[in-house]
Amino acid sequence: MATLIQRPKDFKAAVNFYGVTDLVTLADYNAGLGEFGWTGHMIGGTPLSNYKGFYDRSAVHFVENFETPVMFLTLKGTGRHATIK
Repeated sequence: MATLIQRPKDFKAAVNFYGVTDLVTLADYNAGLGEFGWTGHMIGGTPLSNYKGFYDRSAVHFVENFETPVMFLTLKGTGRHATIK
């Protein structure tokens, strides 16, 4: 998703096929399961201890910067408890 913002002329359109667009919310779902997985390891901490790190890596917060048309296919919940919206 970051590439779409950095190089908008390279793409005519894009599809985010169930990719993570909001790491803050993802971490919140996983926290209820007692885990932060790779997000906590790669970004560092949790959304409570490192909110800026999680926010800055979440494409959903920067959609106004997209010039390329994007279709987001999303799930509600985690892979364990997901429903298609």
